[in-house]
Amino acid sequence: MLLKGKAELRQAMEAFRRVEELGRYDGPLNLARALVEEAGPGQLDEAAAALQRAAAHSDPAAPPWTVAWLSGVINRQQGRLADAETNFRQVTEERTEEMVRRKFDFSRDYIVLNLLGQTIFDRAQQIRGSDDAAKEKRLARLQEAVEVFRRTLQIDSENVDAHYNLAQLYQQLGAAEQAAVHQQAHEKYKIDDTARGEAVAAARRKYPAADFAAEPLVVYDLQRSQQTQQQAADAQSVTPDGSAEE
Repeated sequence: MLLKGKAELRQAMEAFRRVEELGRYDGPLNLARALVEEAGPGQLDEAAAALQRAAAHSDPAAPPWTVAWLSGVINRQQGRLADAETNFRQVTEERTEEMVRRKFDFSRDYIVLNLLGQTIFDRAQQIRGSDDAAKEKRLARLQEAVEVFRRTLQIDSENVDAHYNLAQLYQQLGAAEQAAVHQQAHEKYKIDDTARGEAVAAARRKYPAADFAAEPLVVYDLQRSQQTQQQAADAQSVTPDGSAEE
């Protein structure tokens, strides 16, 4: 499955390169996303270059929130934490006219909030020194990370990443009781990977068309056979709880 996924990812990259040749921003933008997903040697640099090309478009322009988010992901993976923090803050704090018009509010995007919190946490741990100034600066940054993860829990009270990071943060802040609360919450809400794997495998076997559509990247045959069309119809007949409509 992994090899199949990587092969399809490379096919997608080639398609996005061809889209870029047509002068569209979504070609290099999605190429950057695919390169980040694969993240092999040198591919983060290539992803950053593709993202810069996407951001250079002006008519139409690439969505600035997507550019900022991807920039943050790339900067974080490349160790440029200060830049990554700026990028994630841009996503969660800025409100453009277009965002208001389209009713986008990324201040409630807990995925980006968690990335911001983790980045602040990492930056806090990079602060060196035993003098009072260094200790106060590190303490302030740790508390800042706590507030970000608490924002996540206001949106999703069962968010395992937020609970895990809060347990680590409170431990470093010397708040053992609060650390234990979030450690217990993390243990309570974390996904049972074994049970999930068994359920997903059973569903994939039962619904081949849905199995195909659930791949991270799906390449559809434009000249579909009658059998393929029937599979697509079967996939659409599956209800949200995984059962088939009568």
